[in-house]
Amino acid sequence: MTTYTSIQKVAYTSIQKVTVQKVTVSTLLFILTLVILPYYTEGDQRIYQEIYNYLPDFDLVEGFILYTLNLSSQEFSHFLLAWLASPYLNHTIFIAILNWVFTYVVLSLFQKWGASFSISVTILFTNYYLLVLYFPAERLKFGFLFLALSLIHANSKKFFIFLTLALISHVQTIIFYICLFFSYLVKTLRSKRLPKLIFVLPFILAIPLYFMSDQLLLKFLAYSSAAGEITALWKLAVFFLLSIYYSKDKVETTSLFLPLFFAVFLVGGERVNLFGYFLFLYYGLQFKGGRNYGVGITSVYYAYGSLIFIFNIFQYGTAFPT
Repeated sequence: MTTYTSIQKVAYTSIQKVTVQKVTVSTLLFILTLVILPYYTEGDQRIYQEIYNYLPDFDLVEGFILYTLNLSSQEFSHFLLAWLASPYLNHTIFIAILNWVFTYVVLSLFQKWGASFSISVTILFTNYYLLVLYFPAERLKFGFLFLALSLIHANSKKFFIFLTLALISHVQTIIFYICLFFSYLVKTLRSKRLPKLIFVLPFILAIPLYFMSDQLLLKFLAYSSAAGEITALWKLAVFFLLSIYYSKDKVETTSLFLPLFFAVFLVGGERVNLFGYFLFLYYGLQFKGGRNYGVGITSVYYAYGSLIFIFNIFQYGTAFPT
């Protein structure tokens, strides 16, 4: 009995330590946002900030019309939270709080994947794609937040709740869920059994897409100009080859990445490569906790891009000067 109680105390202490670590890192990201975001005055952030400042003057319906007309977006969850927060918080505090939550969730996901804490923190503070989500890509951050929560709860009914929230938060998350569905389909075909979920999941994906079909078309038209570029494939190919190297199930990995290669030819590589990178992390972080050449080399590569990203914000007021 004493031994069992001791084990319980050790486990509880370990959970407390991990929680404190995640809260500490999230708080540091919160402070970093307060320091950097005021310098981000151009590009998409200027539009987000202007609309956010106008929202307190409008009711829910009028505010959503304003939001839709100015952002060409019908993604309701980002609007709703911004509308609720705008009378009480300035935009910088609003985004800093969201980044705190986002960081905590991503750390929890990396922990589930078996990443070491030091590797997780390194990626969170130096990765180019994550910096994009922290600062200019406000709406996509919402989508990734719920996408990460769905992956954390992949084996429970909460998965479908967060899946739906991810889709209505940012329609492009459908690309990632198509990868999951296709991989699941291949897995079930290999096992020669078709569970009911195979027939139900497409309808679950279709419901939010039906109500956001106009938004999906606008996104497709916006990114299709970059579609089909062969140069956009090389990063995705690198992520795929690294994932294959670290994977224990090569068929599963191939089926996860295959829809992404098709997506590059439809909408271009800018956002698709982001999804490819996070698929790679799923495999890379499981191997020695992320302490491996694949994670190391990609981390150094994107850390360099992050330095340019931050420099541009301070120098030009945007991460993407023209």
